[in-house]
Amino acid sequence: MENNENNRQKRPKNRAVYSFRKNYPGSTGGSDYSIGESRKMQNRERRNKLVFAFVLLLVFCLSFVATSTAIKLSKRPVKKETEKDEVTVKAAATLGEMKALYFSSDIFSSEAELEKAIDKLKKEQADTAVIEFKTPDGDLCYESNLPAAKNAYATKNAYGFVREYVQQIKELNYRVIAKVTCFEDNKAATVISDAAITNEKLELFSDADTSRCWLNPYSQTAREYLIDILGEINGLDVDGFLLTQVTFPVSSNSDVAVYRDETAITDRNAVIKQFISQAIKTAGEKEVIIGVSFDAAFGSDLNGLGGNILDSEARYYAPDLRAASQVQDVLFDDTLFSGGSFAQFEFVKTYFDKLNEQQTENVFVPICDNAPYSLDALEDVNCRTYIID
Repeated sequence: MENNENNRQKRPKNRAVYSFRKNYPGSTGGSDYSIGESRKMQNRERRNKLVFAFVLLLVFCLSFVATSTAIKLSKRPVKKETEKDEVTVKAAATLGEMKALYFSSDIFSSEAELEKAIDKLKKEQADTAVIEFKTPDGDLCYESNLPAAKNAYATKNAYGFVREYVQQIKELNYRVIAKVTCFEDNKAATVISDAAITNEKLELFSDADTSRCWLNPYSQTAREYLIDILGEINGLDVDGFLLTQVTFPVSSNSDVAVYRDETAITDRNAVIKQFISQAIKTAGEKEVIIGVSFDAAFGSDLNGLGGNILDSEARYYAPDLRAASQVQDVLFDDTLFSGGSFAQFEFVKTYFDKLNEQQTENVFVPICDNAPYSLDALEDVNCRTYIID
C-alpha cells in the first residue's frame, strides 16, 4: 500500500507523457506545455518573441544611424559665416619693417654684379633685395624645367647660378623678394595660343601702350603656367614674391580684347582673386605682395580688376608711386595733381594719409622713386616698409 501511495504522489497530476512529445523524459528540447493547454498561449509567446526581436533590431539600426551621423558631423568643418556674409581671413603680417631696393635680373649675371648689388644694399642701409625673376616680355632669369617656358624661349637669357647667388645674399642677412610680372607676357602668349588674349579675328591682342601680348586671366592654362613658375621660384628659396600685372590690360585699345573661356567665370574680380589665392597657396609660408597702381589702392576699378582687389586673401599691396607710373590727374582734398608731374612730397604724404583713413587690415608697401621727396614724405607719415626703384 505504501508503495502505491508513493507512486501516486510522484505521478504528475493531469499530465500525460508520451514518447512522441518533445518533453518526453530524456528529450533535449520542446515546451513545458502539457496536453490540453491552449495553443493560444504558445502562439502569443511566439508572437511576443518576434516583436521583441524586431524592436531590438530597430533600436540597433537607429543607434547605428545616429552614431554615424554624429561622427560625420563632427568631422565637417565649422562654417562661421554664411556664403552671403563670408569674410576673407587674411594671414598675419610677418614682414615687419622693410626697406627694399629693386634690382634687375642682371644681379645674377656675374660675381661682380652681385658684389655691386650687395654694396648698394649696404650703402642704402636696406634689408631686402627685390629682384626681377620674370619680365613683362616673359623672360625668366633662372633655368626653368617647364616645357611651355622652354617652347616660348623664356629661358633664353637665364642664368646658371641663381640659387647659389640667392643663398649668398641671404647669408648676409638680406631678404630676397622675387618680382614676377604675371599676365603681361609677350613670349608665352605667342606660343601658348589658347592661353592668350586675342581680338575678334582671333589674332593676338597687342597692348597699344607697351606693344606686348598678354595671357588671358580667364584661361586655366594661363593661370597654371604662372602658378608653375611661382612654384619653381619658390624652390629657389626666396623669401617672398612681388606680383605685378595681376590684372586685365587697360591700354587705350583694351576694348578690342577678346577673352576666350570668359563664359566659365564672368566676374573679372573673381578670377583675379582666384589667381591670387592660388599664388598664396603655392608660396606656402612665403609672403605675397600684390603690385597695384596708386588708384587701385583705393579700390578703384580703373585697372581691369573688375572691382576692389584689396579684399583678396593677400595681406600686402604695393601701390606704384613712381613718377613714370602716374599718368592720370588725381584730386585729393581739393588739390589737383596733374598726371605725369605730381611725384612730389605733398602727393605722397596726402596719398598715405588717405590710405590710413581707410583703416584696412592690409599692409601697404609703396614702390617709390629713389628721390629725397619720396623718402621724406614716407618718413613724415611713419611709413617704414617700402621698395625703392
